[in-house]
Amino acid sequence: MSIEVKAVILHRLDLNQEGLLTVKPREQPLPATEAVTNLIGELHASYAAKPGKGFAAFNETGSSFAETLANYLDGQLPFVPFTLKAADLLQAQLNHYALIETGYLLLAHYQHLAVDKLLVMQLKAQDSVTITDALELGQTRFLELKSLQLAASIDLTAWQVEPERRQYISFIRGRAGRKVSDFFLDFLGCEEGVNAKAQSQALLTAVDDYCAATGLEGQERQEVGKQVFDYCKEKAASGEEVTVSELSDSLPPWEGESRFADFAVQGDYGLEDKFPVEQSALKPLVKFSGTGAGVTVSFEEKHLGERVLYDAATDTLTIKGLPANLREQLKKRLGGG
Repeated sequence: MSIEVKAVILHRLDLNQEGLLTVKPREQPLPATEAVTNLIGELHASYAAKPGKGFAAFNETGSSFAETLANYLDGQLPFVPFTLKAADLLQAQLNHYALIETGYLLLAHYQHLAVDKLLVMQLKAQDSVTITDALELGQTRFLELKSLQLAASIDLTAWQVEPERRQYISFIRGRAGRKVSDFFLDFLGCEEGVNAKAQSQALLTAVDDYCAATGLEGQERQEVGKQVFDYCKEKAASGEEVTVSELSDSLPPWEGESRFADFAVQGDYGLEDKFPVEQSALKPLVKFSGTGAGVTVSFEEKHLGERVLYDAATDTLTIKGLPANLREQLKKRLGGG
């Protein structure tokens, strides 16, 4: 992975004797070691793979975090003082919301594929028992890197070059039914902008309509759906945005028909020229699935008409060649009966 680390630091958030959160700062950035570069690479990959992220921009009415960050990027403020001000802002929001979120605040300025990014995360730590070569037991503390819940990534390049697009900040929404991300957005001083899920659903509708308008059916329709899904999947995995014109150029040309990009604009689907994608919303491009009355069915579109047959008159699916594990379960249950 092409990661160039510019500056990384960790500050600790802990409870004092009065039960209030306080910042225990680190005075120097972490040294530029291979371990630090590997850590940022792993966090970047884990964050990029996290589904259901929201997208935002700094408040137009002002953001203390944005002002401090701008001072750092302009060279007016060194990295460590910038991160200490950020830690104070986070501490104030946590106390304001009366949330007990101890752990570590990580701020990492790095470059990935010629794009400058700032990763802001609150990480949890766990204690674990270790054993030495001499069979002595000890204790160590390690960071939980997989279960990210409070994290945001700021595309510094996009913020400086295209601030009007207002989607240069991505953040993890948090668990369903919880508002844990609210204080994190207040800490950054930003507000949610483009809705990745809505944009992905609009793309899905546009692709379906395009295939219908161009008369694509069967194998040709499947190929287009798979190409769109694969393109979006690759973009989501790398944390990049979907570009409608680039996606359009990747689709096979259909003689006498307009490009997909032109079709999408004329159809007024509300698609941005570039937008973050939510991969799960695009699964209908390559799969059929449904749940109801205690039955769940899911299969790839390519099997329709071959292994999976649908009779609309009787509302019946016929499946040829069941999955081996399902077949064994059925044989065992029916044989036992």
